[in-house]
Amino acid sequence: MFTTHTAEALKQEAEQMGIALSKTHVDQLMSYLSLLVQEAQRVNITGIRNEQEIITKHFLDSLSCVLAVNLIPGTKVLDVGSGAGFPGVPLKIYSPEIQLTVLDASQKHLNFLYTLRGKLRDSCEFEIFEILEGRAEDCGQSEEHREAYDLVTSRAVAKMNILSEYCLPFVKINGCFLAMKGQTGEIEAREAEPVIQMLGGEIEALKGVVLPDGSKRVLIKVLKVRQTPIEYPRRTGVPEKKPL
Repeated sequence: MFTTHTAEALKQEAEQMGIALSKTHVDQLMSYLSLLVQEAQRVNITGIRNEQEIITKHFLDSLSCVLAVNLIPGTKVLDVGSGAGFPGVPLKIYSPEIQLTVLDASQKHLNFLYTLRGKLRDSCEFEIFEILEGRAEDCGQSEEHREAYDLVTSRAVAKMNILSEYCLPFVKINGCFLAMKGQTGEIEAREAEPVIQMLGGEIEALKGVVLPDGSKRVLIKVLKVRQTPIEYPRRTGVPEKKPL
């Protein structure tokens, strides 16, 4: 059980970033924090174990996406390589009327996501999110998921050229892909620009974000302007072994 101080610190630090959290938001994030700390003692689902670091480097980092995109009701969001739910689940908590699907291939992360979904639903009357089990390369060639999402997010999964091959096939035309990167994100974006264009995207904006601990992030917003050529993504493992 976390103290009022912990919850208040989360709310205040979010406000410093220009993000307003309601009591419901904070309560749900505290429930999430409780489960994450508990499960991390048993299974290695995150390398960050300290409560304050989880708040800053997981929750507030994830919520920084709302500084770059508008999450209007009904937006179909896919979080690729979601891991322990970042950034997708904090965004769903912040904007419960989005339709969220989280994608991961790791069984330990999938187990956690199912547990998290059940805990939030039971303790917070949380609207459910979908869990998609598999690799981006396979799901991106699936008729059900290809070019089916308004917004695709991904954090710390791969270099931008590889990540674009994973993510852009899922994005609808006129939708967007938001890549969350460290402070070298601008360099990655520019180096990957020819690949992004080949896959049907155009870099729309680069937004710098500073977290309350001073960490710097770059949000790379890519607009989908054309269909992705059908041969992408290539089969499992190829994008990483032979990057475009």
